[in-house]
Amino acid sequence: MNGNYGIPRDIYYVVKIAAVSVVKLGLVIAATLMAFSISTSLFVSNLWLLLLFPINSAAIAIYLLLPTNGGKSNWQSFYLSLKRHKKFWISLS
Repeated sequence: MNGNYGIPRDIYYVVKIAAVSVVKLGLVIAATLMAFSISTSLFVSNLWLLLLFPINSAAIAIYLLLPTNGGKSNWQSFYLSLKRHKKFWISLS
């Protein structure tokens, strides 16, 4: 058999719509919908903030899902950098 067990190549296939993974697209849509639901309770009187908060949340979600040079996503890079420095924290204030 020489190590060939008959597993098809498409077993790790990722469903994509217009070169975007369906999972990533769903995460961006979920982040936008959650931002809309939160913004309606936080920014009742200010219309600009009511509209800008979900747009900003979607932009942040898209940025975190973009790949970096190392092959990981930005959120994975942030997680690894926080995980690496467990005992060394710098205060911002």
